[in-house]
Amino acid sequence: MKISTFIVLMISLSSCVSDKTIESSSKYVTMVKPTTTEEEIPFDSIVESYRYVQLETSPKCLIGEVEQLLLEDDRIYVVSNGVYCFNKAGKFLFSVDKKGRGPGEFVTINSVSLSNGRLYIHDCGERKVLSFNSKTGVFAGEKAIPYPVPRLYVADSTYIVDRSEFTSTLVKNDERFYICNQDSPEKAAEAFFPEKKDKILILGQLTTCDGGKFYTDYYNNKAYKITKMGVEPYFELSIEKGRSLTDKEKELLIKDRQISNTSIRDKKRIFGMTHTLECKDFIFAQYSYGDQPAYIFFDKSTKKERIFEYTKSKGHQWPPVDVSASQGDYFCSIISAGNVALKKSLIEVGEDLPANDPEYNEQSIYKNNKPEDNPIVVFYKLKHIK
Repeated sequence: MKISTFIVLMISLSSCVSDKTIESSSKYVTMVKPTTTEEEIPFDSIVESYRYVQLETSPKCLIGEVEQLLLEDDRIYVVSNGVYCFNKAGKFLFSVDKKGRGPGEFVTINSVSLSNGRLYIHDCGERKVLSFNSKTGVFAGEKAIPYPVPRLYVADSTYIVDRSEFTSTLVKNDERFYICNQDSPEKAAEAFFPEKKDKILILGQLTTCDGGKFYTDYYNNKAYKITKMGVEPYFELSIEKGRSLTDKEKELLIKDRQISNTSIRDKKRIFGMTHTLECKDFIFAQYSYGDQPAYIFFDKSTKKERIFEYTKSKGHQWPPVDVSASQGDYFCSIISAGNVALKKSLIEVGEDLPANDPEYNEQSIYKNNKPEDNPIVVFYKLKHIK
Protein backbone atom coordinates (compact mmCIF):
# COMPACT_ATOMS: atom_id res chain seq x y z
CA MET A 1 0.00 0.00 0.00
CA LYS A 2 1.77 3.09 -1.25
CA ILE A 3 0.55 6.48 -0.25
CA SER A 4 2.29 9.61 -1.45
CA THR A 5 2.75 12.13 1.29
CA PHE A 6 4.84 15.15 2.02
CA ILE A 7 6.10 15.90 5.47
CA VAL A 8 6.63 19.56 6.09
CA LEU A 9 8.64 20.69 9.07
CA MET A 10 7.88 24.29 9.82
CA ILE A 11 9.92 26.24 12.31
CA SER A 12 8.91 29.81 12.90
CA LEU A 13 11.71 32.31 13.23
CA SER A 14 9.48 34.89 14.85
CA SER A 15 9.46 35.05 18.64
CA CYS A 16 5.79 35.92 19.03
CA VAL A 17 2.69 35.53 16.91
CA SER A 18 -0.10 38.01 17.43
CA ASP A 19 -2.04 37.40 14.20
CA LYS A 20 -5.06 35.21 15.06
CA THR A 21 -4.53 33.16 11.88
CA ILE A 22 -1.18 31.95 13.28
CA GLU A 23 0.75 32.73 10.14
CA SER A 24 4.30 34.02 9.98
CA SER A 25 6.09 35.70 7.10
CA SER A 26 9.47 34.45 8.32
CA LYS A 27 9.27 30.68 8.66
CA TYR A 28 11.62 28.00 7.41
CA VAL A 29 9.98 25.13 5.54
CA THR A 30 11.65 21.81 4.75
CA MET A 31 9.97 19.61 2.17
CA VAL A 32 10.47 15.86 2.29
CA LYS A 33 9.99 13.55 -0.68
CA PRO A 34 6.87 11.36 -0.96
CA THR A 35 7.06 8.13 0.99
CA THR A 36 5.03 5.01 1.76
CA THR A 37 2.97 3.86 4.69
CA GLU A 38 4.38 0.50 5.74
CA GLU A 39 1.91 -1.99 7.11
CA GLU A 40 4.42 -3.55 9.53
CA ILE A 41 8.02 -2.77 10.46
CA PRO A 42 10.43 -4.69 12.71
CA PHE A 43 10.85 -3.22 16.20
CA ASP A 44 14.63 -3.31 15.83
CA SER A 45 14.50 -1.38 12.57
CA ILE A 46 13.27 1.78 14.33
CA VAL A 47 14.49 1.36 17.95
CA GLU A 48 18.21 1.62 18.62
CA SER A 49 17.87 0.88 22.34
CA TYR A 50 15.17 0.86 25.00
CA ARG A 51 14.93 0.54 28.76
CA TYR A 52 12.14 -0.49 31.11
CA VAL A 53 11.70 1.13 34.50
CA GLN A 54 9.38 -0.75 36.85
CA LEU A 55 7.85 1.83 39.17
CA GLU A 56 7.94 0.76 42.80
CA THR A 57 4.66 -0.56 44.16
CA SER A 58 3.76 0.14 47.78
CA PRO A 59 0.74 1.36 49.78
CA LYS A 60 2.24 4.88 49.61
CA CYS A 61 2.25 5.05 45.83
CA LEU A 62 -0.57 3.02 44.32
CA ILE A 63 -1.19 4.50 40.88
CA GLY A 64 -4.63 4.34 39.27
CA GLU A 65 -5.46 5.49 35.78
CA VAL A 66 -2.57 7.57 34.45
CA GLU A 67 -3.50 11.06 33.26
CA GLN A 68 -0.08 12.48 32.48
CA LEU A 69 3.61 11.51 32.40
CA LEU A 70 6.25 14.19 33.03
CA LEU A 71 10.06 14.02 33.18
CA GLU A 72 12.60 16.39 34.68
CA ASP A 73 16.30 15.66 35.23
CA ASP A 74 16.48 12.29 37.03
CA ARG A 75 12.82 12.29 38.08
CA ILE A 76 9.66 10.66 36.72
CA TYR A 77 6.31 12.23 37.63
CA VAL A 78 3.10 10.26 37.16
CA VAL A 79 -0.22 12.09 37.41
CA SER A 80 -3.09 9.90 38.57
CA ASN A 81 -5.21 10.46 41.68
CA GLY A 82 -2.24 12.53 42.83
CA VAL A 83 1.26 13.28 41.55
CA TYR A 84 3.80 10.54 42.28
CA CYS A 85 7.53 11.10 41.89
CA PHE A 86 10.06 8.33 41.22
CA ASN A 87 13.72 8.31 40.29
CA LYS A 88 14.97 6.81 37.03
CA ALA A 89 15.47 3.46 38.77
CA GLY A 90 11.78 3.40 39.66
CA LYS A 91 12.22 4.09 43.39
CA PHE A 92 9.35 6.04 44.93
CA LEU A 93 10.47 9.42 46.31
CA PHE A 94 7.35 11.37 47.29
CA SER A 95 3.76 12.11 46.40
CA VAL A 96 1.60 15.22 46.26
CA ASP A 97 -1.84 13.84 46.97
CA LYS A 98 -3.48 15.69 49.85
CA LYS A 99 -7.16 16.25 49.07
CA GLY A 100 -9.01 19.18 50.57
CA ARG A 101 -9.42 22.93 50.37
CA GLY A 102 -6.60 24.00 52.68
CA PRO A 103 -3.09 25.21 51.83
CA GLY A 104 -1.22 22.62 49.75
CA GLU A 105 -4.43 20.67 49.12
CA PHE A 106 -6.52 20.19 45.99
CA VAL A 107 -9.92 18.78 45.15
CA THR A 108 -9.16 17.87 41.54
CA ILE A 109 -6.09 17.88 39.32
CA ASN A 110 -6.88 19.47 35.98
CA SER A 111 -3.33 19.92 34.73
CA VAL A 112 0.26 19.63 35.96
CA SER A 113 3.34 21.60 34.90
CA LEU A 114 7.07 21.60 35.66
CA SER A 115 8.96 24.88 35.45
CA ASN A 116 12.11 26.26 37.11
CA GLY A 117 12.32 23.62 39.83
CA ARG A 118 8.62 23.84 40.69
CA LEU A 119 5.77 21.37 40.28
CA TYR A 120 2.49 23.17 39.58
CA ILE A 121 -0.99 21.71 40.04
CA HIS A 122 -3.99 23.50 38.60
CA ASP A 123 -7.32 22.92 40.38
CA CYS A 124 -10.10 24.35 38.20
CA GLY A 125 -12.92 23.97 40.74
CA GLU A 126 -10.98 25.73 43.48
CA ARG A 127 -9.62 28.29 41.01
CA LYS A 128 -6.03 28.06 42.15
CA VAL A 129 -2.54 26.96 41.11
CA LEU A 130 -0.50 25.18 43.77
CA SER A 131 3.30 25.21 43.73
CA PHE A 132 5.64 22.53 45.16
CA ASN A 133 9.38 21.97 45.15
CA SER A 134 9.82 19.50 42.27
CA LYS A 135 12.72 17.71 44.01
CA THR A 136 11.12 17.26 47.44
CA GLY A 137 7.39 17.76 47.03
CA VAL A 138 7.36 20.43 49.75
CA PHE A 139 4.53 22.93 49.39
CA ALA A 140 5.80 26.34 48.23
CA GLY A 141 2.60 28.39 47.92
CA GLU A 142 -0.47 28.90 45.78
CA LYS A 143 -2.06 31.60 43.63
CA ALA A 144 -5.73 32.28 43.02
CA ILE A 145 -7.14 32.24 39.48
CA PRO A 146 -10.03 34.70 39.00
CA TYR A 147 -11.90 32.46 36.56
CA PRO A 148 -12.49 28.73 35.93
CA VAL A 149 -10.58 27.16 33.04
CA PRO A 150 -10.23 23.44 32.24
CA ARG A 151 -6.45 23.46 31.79
CA LEU A 152 -3.73 25.88 32.78
CA TYR A 153 0.03 25.38 32.41
CA VAL A 154 2.92 27.32 33.91
CA ALA A 155 5.94 28.41 31.86
CA ASP A 156 8.29 30.60 33.90
CA SER A 157 6.18 33.63 34.93
CA THR A 158 3.50 32.93 32.32
CA TYR A 159 0.24 30.98 32.26
CA ILE A 160 -0.70 29.12 29.09
CA VAL A 161 -4.47 28.70 29.31
CA ASP A 162 -6.64 26.23 27.40
CA ARG A 163 -10.17 27.42 28.05
CA SER A 164 -11.77 24.89 25.63
CA GLU A 165 -15.42 25.99 25.51
CA PHE A 166 -15.51 27.83 28.82
CA THR A 167 -16.83 31.36 28.50
CA SER A 168 -14.23 34.05 29.00
CA THR A 169 -14.28 37.83 28.76
CA LEU A 170 -10.49 37.81 28.35
CA VAL A 171 -10.66 36.91 24.66
CA LYS A 172 -12.26 39.02 21.94
CA ASN A 173 -12.85 36.44 19.20
CA ASP A 174 -13.69 33.28 21.16
CA GLU A 175 -10.12 31.98 20.92
CA ARG A 176 -9.41 28.66 22.61
CA PHE A 177 -5.92 29.46 24.00
CA TYR A 178 -4.48 32.55 25.55
CA ILE A 179 -1.33 33.57 27.39
CA CYS A 180 -1.15 35.82 30.42
CA ASN A 181 1.27 36.85 33.15
CA GLN A 182 0.97 35.14 36.54
CA ASP A 183 0.81 38.51 38.28
CA SER A 184 -2.07 39.70 36.08
CA PRO A 185 -4.10 36.63 35.09
CA GLU A 186 -7.12 38.82 34.40
CA LYS A 187 -5.40 40.20 31.27
CA ALA A 188 -4.74 38.04 28.20
CA ALA A 189 -1.55 39.12 26.44
CA GLU A 190 -2.13 36.96 23.35
CA ALA A 191 -4.99 34.70 22.20
CA PHE A 192 -5.05 32.01 19.53
CA PHE A 193 -7.26 29.59 17.54
CA PRO A 194 -10.72 31.17 17.27
CA GLU A 195 -12.28 28.77 14.76
CA LYS A 196 -15.15 26.39 15.51
CA LYS A 197 -13.00 23.32 14.80
CA ASP A 198 -10.62 24.31 17.58
CA LYS A 199 -13.38 23.98 20.20
CA ILE A 200 -13.94 20.28 19.49
CA LEU A 201 -12.06 18.41 22.21
CA ILE A 202 -10.08 15.50 20.80
CA LEU A 203 -7.85 13.03 22.66
CA GLY A 204 -4.17 13.70 22.03
CA GLN A 205 -4.78 17.18 20.66
CA LEU A 206 -2.77 18.95 23.37
CA THR A 207 0.53 17.34 24.35
CA THR A 208 3.48 18.20 26.60
CA CYS A 209 7.02 16.91 26.19
CA ASP A 210 10.67 17.89 26.50
CA GLY A 211 10.35 19.77 23.21
CA GLY A 212 7.53 21.94 24.53
CA LYS A 213 3.76 22.04 24.39
CA PHE A 214 1.98 21.21 21.15
CA TYR A 215 -1.53 21.83 19.86
CA THR A 216 -2.48 19.66 16.87
CA ASP A 217 -5.11 20.78 14.37
CA TYR A 218 -6.85 17.44 13.86
CA TYR A 219 -8.74 18.42 10.72
CA ASN A 220 -5.80 19.97 8.86
CA ASN A 221 -2.92 17.73 10.06
CA LYS A 222 -0.93 20.64 11.45
CA ALA A 223 0.87 21.00 14.77
CA TYR A 224 1.75 24.25 16.55
CA LYS A 225 4.24 24.78 19.33
CA ILE A 226 2.86 26.87 22.20
CA THR A 227 5.36 28.75 24.34
CA LYS A 228 5.28 31.70 26.73
CA MET A 229 6.16 33.86 23.71
CA GLY A 230 3.24 32.78 21.55
CA VAL A 231 2.42 30.14 18.95
CA GLU A 232 4.66 28.83 16.16
CA PRO A 233 3.51 26.80 13.13
CA TYR A 234 5.76 23.77 13.50
CA PHE A 235 4.85 20.51 11.78
CA GLU A 236 2.50 19.62 8.94
CA LEU A 237 1.53 16.36 7.31
CA SER A 238 0.64 17.34 3.74
CA ILE A 239 -1.38 14.66 1.96
CA GLU A 240 -1.75 14.19 -1.79
CA LYS A 241 -5.11 15.10 -3.30
CA GLY A 242 -7.51 12.18 -3.18
CA ARG A 243 -6.14 10.86 0.10
CA SER A 244 -6.77 13.92 2.24
CA LEU A 245 -10.15 15.17 3.41
CA THR A 246 -11.92 17.55 1.07
CA ASP A 247 -12.99 20.95 2.33
CA LYS A 248 -16.61 19.78 2.19
CA GLU A 249 -15.84 16.67 4.29
CA LYS A 250 -14.03 18.79 6.87
CA GLU A 251 -16.92 21.23 6.97
CA LEU A 252 -19.47 18.46 7.61
CA LEU A 253 -17.36 16.81 10.31
CA ILE A 254 -16.86 20.11 12.12
CA LYS A 255 -20.52 21.03 11.80
CA ASP A 256 -21.58 17.74 13.40
CA ARG A 257 -18.67 17.83 15.89
CA GLN A 258 -17.41 14.50 14.57
CA ILE A 259 -13.88 13.18 14.19
CA SER A 260 -14.71 10.49 11.64
CA ASN A 261 -17.45 8.72 9.74
CA THR A 262 -17.88 5.48 7.77
CA SER A 263 -17.34 7.00 4.33
CA ILE A 264 -13.91 8.27 5.33
CA ARG A 265 -12.82 5.13 7.16
CA ASP A 266 -13.69 2.87 4.26
CA LYS A 267 -11.37 4.57 1.78
CA LYS A 268 -7.95 4.33 3.45
CA ARG A 269 -7.83 8.08 3.74
CA ILE A 270 -5.20 9.91 5.78
CA PHE A 271 -6.63 12.36 8.31
CA GLY A 272 -6.86 13.25 11.97
CA MET A 273 -3.30 13.93 13.19
CA THR A 274 -2.87 13.87 17.00
CA HIS A 275 -0.29 13.14 19.72
CA THR A 276 2.47 15.37 18.35
CA LEU A 277 5.63 15.02 20.46
CA GLU A 278 9.28 15.91 20.00
CA CYS A 279 12.61 14.70 21.36
CA LYS A 280 16.08 15.93 20.45
CA ASP A 281 16.27 14.38 16.98
CA PHE A 282 12.73 13.23 16.15
CA ILE A 283 9.11 14.30 15.88
CA PHE A 284 6.35 11.78 16.53
CA ALA A 285 2.68 11.96 15.54
CA GLN A 286 -0.29 9.68 15.12
CA TYR A 287 -3.09 9.86 12.57
CA SER A 288 -5.97 7.82 11.15
CA TYR A 289 -5.28 5.72 8.06
CA GLY A 290 -8.69 4.54 6.93
CA ASP A 291 -9.96 2.53 9.90
CA GLN A 292 -6.49 2.00 11.40
CA PRO A 293 -4.13 4.22 13.37
CA ALA A 294 -0.76 4.93 11.77
CA TYR A 295 2.38 6.44 13.26
CA ILE A 296 5.15 8.66 11.98
CA PHE A 297 8.68 9.30 13.21
CA PHE A 298 10.35 12.22 11.44
CA ASP A 299 14.14 12.44 11.72
CA LYS A 300 15.07 16.12 12.05
CA SER A 301 18.74 15.49 11.21
CA THR A 302 18.28 13.43 8.02
CA LYS A 303 14.93 15.01 7.02
CA LYS A 304 13.47 11.54 6.45
CA GLU A 305 10.48 9.80 7.95
CA ARG A 306 9.11 6.35 8.75
CA ILE A 307 5.34 5.81 8.61
CA PHE A 308 3.80 2.52 9.69
CA GLU A 309 0.72 0.78 11.08
CA TYR A 310 2.24 -1.98 13.22
CA THR A 311 5.56 -3.14 14.62
CA LYS A 312 6.74 -6.73 14.62
CA SER A 313 8.29 -7.27 18.04
CA LYS A 314 9.38 -9.96 20.45
CA GLY A 315 7.03 -10.99 23.23
CA HIS A 316 8.66 -8.69 25.80
CA GLN A 317 9.15 -5.68 23.50
CA TRP A 318 6.53 -2.95 23.82
CA PRO A 319 6.13 -1.10 20.49
CA PRO A 320 6.93 2.64 20.48
CA VAL A 321 3.43 3.78 19.54
CA ASP A 322 2.03 4.82 22.95
CA VAL A 323 4.46 7.71 23.28
CA SER A 324 3.35 10.28 25.87
CA ALA A 325 6.52 12.15 26.92
CA SER A 326 10.12 12.80 25.92
CA GLN A 327 13.45 13.76 27.41
CA GLY A 328 16.65 14.46 25.53
CA ASP A 329 17.26 11.64 23.04
CA TYR A 330 14.33 9.57 24.29
CA PHE A 331 10.64 9.17 23.73
CA CYS A 332 8.78 7.67 26.68
CA SER A 333 5.68 5.58 27.26
CA ILE A 334 3.97 4.43 30.43
CA ILE A 335 2.40 0.97 30.28
CA SER A 336 -0.13 -0.16 32.86
CA ALA A 337 0.16 -3.60 34.47
CA GLY A 338 -3.26 -4.39 33.03
CA ASN A 339 -2.05 -3.80 29.48
CA VAL A 340 1.08 -5.85 30.14
CA ALA A 341 -1.08 -8.72 31.41
CA LEU A 342 -3.33 -8.44 28.34
CA LYS A 343 -0.39 -8.65 25.95
CA LYS A 344 1.05 -11.61 27.86
CA SER A 345 -2.26 -13.43 27.42
CA LEU A 346 -2.08 -12.88 23.67
CA ILE A 347 1.64 -13.17 22.94
CA GLU A 348 4.07 -15.46 24.76
CA VAL A 349 7.05 -13.81 26.40
CA GLY A 350 9.38 -16.45 25.00
CA GLU A 351 12.30 -18.36 26.42
CA ASP A 352 14.35 -16.70 29.15
CA LEU A 353 17.28 -14.74 27.77
CA PRO A 354 20.78 -15.38 29.13
CA ALA A 355 22.04 -12.89 31.73
CA ASN A 356 24.56 -11.43 29.28
CA ASP A 357 21.89 -10.60 26.69
CA PRO A 358 21.39 -6.82 26.21
CA GLU A 359 17.63 -7.26 26.70
CA TYR A 360 17.83 -9.55 29.75
CA ASN A 361 16.75 -6.85 32.22
CA GLU A 362 13.87 -5.69 30.03
CA GLN A 363 12.55 -9.22 29.59
CA SER A 364 12.83 -9.87 33.33
CA ILE A 365 10.95 -6.67 34.24
CA TYR A 366 8.24 -7.38 31.70
CA LYS A 367 7.89 -11.04 32.67
CA ASN A 368 7.77 -10.32 36.42
CA ASN A 369 5.25 -7.47 36.21
CA LYS A 370 2.06 -8.53 38.01
CA PRO A 371 -1.49 -7.18 37.53
CA GLU A 372 -1.38 -5.46 40.95
CA ASP A 373 1.93 -3.70 40.19
CA ASN A 374 2.46 -0.09 39.24
CA PRO A 375 3.11 0.73 35.56
CA ILE A 376 6.32 0.30 33.59
CA VAL A 377 7.92 3.39 32.05
CA VAL A 378 9.70 2.76 28.74
CA PHE A 379 12.52 4.91 27.35
CA TYR A 380 13.10 4.56 23.59
CA LYS A 381 16.10 5.83 21.66
CA LEU A 382 15.40 5.68 17.93
CA LYS A 383 17.67 4.81 15.04
CA HIS A 384 18.35 7.60 12.57
CA ILE A 385 16.36 7.15 9.39
CA LYS A 386 18.48 6.87 6.27
